[in-house]
Amino acid sequence: MITESKHGYFYIMLDASEASDLRHLLHPDGEHIWIHSHTPDPCLRWWSTDVPISPGVILSGARVRLMEFDLLMTRTEFLDHLDMFTPHGMIMTQLTRPVPNSLWLRTLPEEQTERILIQNGMLCRYHLPHRIETAQFSCTDRAHLERVVTLPEISAKLLK
Repeated sequence: MITESKHGYFYIMLDASEASDLRHLLHPDGEHIWIHSHTPDPCLRWWSTDVPISPGVILSGARVRLMEFDLLMTRTEFLDHLDMFTPHGMIMTQLTRPVPNSLWLRTLPEEQTERILIQNGMLCRYHLPHRIETAQFSCTDRAHLERVVTLPEISAKLLK
């Protein structure tokens, strides 16, 4: 049920997961939530929205596709807006400190990503490719994982 990685963190797999599961999974000590490469509309299609072109400059009604961005917020802000993310998949990292401007996942060598994230205060990661799919929730704190797997909302989804 709880598996240890070669990088010294622990993880569980959740069947039929969705972002709302994070209400039960987030670590109480991690104040910062980083959502990686959020795609508001993952379909390959054009749609209209207001787009920031640069800080303070908004292009109204722009036709866009494959828009993608990172979000950084506090745990409270994230939980207040969690329902907005329920229709989506997500890659989320919970940290003890804000993400530095220079830390960009796409530039990290894959074999060093976890080590670098842990050095930058990572407590937990949640990877859900699409809503209601299998998600991986990893944590540097095994005791925290041992607590959350006993919650009925989580234990019902655990892949054994």
